[in-house]
Amino acid sequence: MLSLLPNATFRLQFYRLICLIMGHGVQMHACVFLLFSAYFLVLEMHMYFSFDNRYLTDGMLLREAMTDPLLERYKVIILDEAHERTLATDVLFGLLKEVLKNRPDLKLVVMSATLEAEKFQGYFNGAPLMKVPGRLHPVEIFYTQEPERDYLEAAIRTVVQLHTCEPPGDILVFLTGEEEIEDACRKISKEIANLGDQVGPVKAVPLYSTLPP
Repeated sequence: MLSLLPNATFRLQFYRLICLIMGHGVQMHACVFLLFSAYFLVLEMHMYFSFDNRYLTDGMLLREAMTDPLLERYKVIILDEAHERTLATDVLFGLLKEVLKNRPDLKLVVMSATLEAEKFQGYFNGAPLMKVPGRLHPVEIFYTQEPERDYLEAAIRTVVQLHTCEPPGDILVFLTGEEEIEDACRKISKEIANLGDQVGPVKAVPLYSTLPP
């Protein structure tokens, strides 16, 4: 069935979870349910009827290139988060540069918020460069008076203080890995629950690249 869908739009996501989220998001917000949309992961494939889009990880695109060297089933390829340099992504950049020489009809879009754009612009033979300015929101920065011996416990304590003392809202905490994130979610939920009816409920949601669907 997939080989019968020429001129599809492909979007590369380097993280499995983001690939899943975007595939679901397009399906949920699509207004036209006539064409084909899919996201592909290693050992996993999901298909939806919406736009003629595909969301793949870098490894899956490399696999497709083994049987379709010119990627002829795609009309547009979008490489998102291009600054996430891995062996697979570097191979893809070289592969796509060669494909573009043989397929002038193929459109390649490289996107990143932190990429050294001029270097990639030169690599792709002076491709047009577009900059989309972001919006800055006011931010107040507060520092601890003394260095914290345990930054994880300090982060959990700060979240609980904000939840109990500030108006309702969201709190985003950056931690170093899956274990710390899961541990923080458990402890935050437990500490808020121990406060009983003194404060409102809290929903601690983990987010990391290997999070299962």
